[in-house]
Amino acid sequence: MRGLTFGLIAVFAVIQMVAGNAEKWKQYTEECAQEMEITPEMIAEVQGTDELRVDRTIKCFLACALEKAGVLEGDKLRKDVIDTIAQHMEESGEMPGAVRVANKCYDEAVVETERCNVAGALMKCVHHEKQAGLAD
Repeated sequence: MRGLTFGLIAVFAVIQMVAGNAEKWKQYTEECAQEMEITPEMIAEVQGTDELRVDRTIKCFLACALEKAGVLEGDKLRKDVIDTIAQHMEESGEMPGAVRVANKCYDEAVVETERCNVAGALMKCVHHEKQAGLAD
């Protein structure tokens, strides 16, 4: 499970901006991976490319972790939590541009109406922003 957890953390490192605390995020991803029976093969499907290929299982896995982090409640993102985390990440120098990315990605994800799709849209946006170098 440790290897799987490491892989999950690597895949979702760009989402740490909404998790706030790497240790807590690791705990949440481990719990959700066990609950949802996420396999290393599922993670391998997501890794290995600049394009993010995310199926429903991975979106729901992320929704689970975001719910545990208090960022997602049902199918609604908590803008106040996202803003607080992004502000901290920007001020600490952990992720320059975090506030701008958080606002943009919140706006993209909030239009979704189902919890797994909300999480997937948020993840895809943050990933795109990091790949484009817009979060630095």
